[in-house]
Amino acid sequence: MYYDIMPGMRYTMNLSFDVNTNKVNRFLPQTATGKTWTDSWVNRAFDKDDDSYYIYTNNQLNYTKNFYNVHDLTTAVNFMTNEYIGNFYDLETSNSASSLLQDPSLANKYREGGMGFNSGPGGDEIWV
Repeated sequence: MYYDIMPGMRYTMNLSFDVNTNKVNRFLPQTATGKTWTDSWVNRAFDKDDDSYYIYTNNQLNYTKNFYNVHDLTTAVNFMTNEYIGNFYDLETSNSASSLLQDPSLANKYREGGMGFNSGPGGDEIWV
């Protein structure tokens, strides 16, 4: 969109949004690992929700003036902004009573390091 502010002066603004949502569910059953039921990699469940929002703006102010039909003056000012807002929530557990219980929010053993509930600012975090 643009506005002619006064003769010879124009303001132009471009606005764009980028919205990303990512939902990840993973489950590793005991039968796939071949480990004993007490191992922390048995019936391991992971659930993650990651949302991110980007807002971009490009603002431009142009001024043109002709002097006596001989000289032309052209000026431009450009200002760009980028904003990021995001958050994530994840839950990782292991040792559920059965491979049929694949939801990590159910009663499982999750007191070991790296397991449990995590949240924070969103980002490009990848779980493999």
